[in-house]
Amino acid sequence: SNAPSISFSNETPSDGSVLNQSNIYVKVNASDDVEIEEVIIYLFNSSMRLIDIDDGSGSILSENFTDLDAGVYYINASVEDTSGNMGYTSTRTITLTPPQEVCIPNWSCGEWSECINGSQNRTCMDLNS
Repeated sequence: SNAPSISFSNETPSDGSVLNQSNIYVKVNASDDVEIEEVIIYLFNSSMRLIDIDDGSGSILSENFTDLDAGVYYINASVEDTSGNMGYTSTRTITLTPPQEVCIPNWSCGEWSECINGSQNRTCMDLNS
C-alpha cells in the first residue's frame, strides 16, 4: 500500500506566524488507502526539544497547546497506517509574543486647586487601574 498522507488544516497557523497569544491551535487531516493506526501532533520548543504531543486514531486530530511562554515553537505531525507506512507534515515555525495588555483609561478628577503663582493642579485617578 501507499504511504498515508497528512496535512495541516487552515486553522493551523502558517509557517513563520508571529502570534500575540499564549496558545497554538493545531489541526491535521490524514488519509490512507488502508486504515489509519495513529496520528500524532508534536510541539517542540526553540531548542527543538519535544515538549508536548497529542495522538489519536482518527483521520482528523486537533490540539490546542495552551499556557505557552513567549518564544519560538515548532510543530509537525505524523500518521501511521495499519501496514506500518508513515506520512509526515512539514515542520512549521510559530513565534509567540507576550499578549499585550490593552489600557483603556477612565479618568476621574477632583476639583482644581486655587490659583497660586499662576498655577493650578488637581488629582486624577484611573478607575480602570
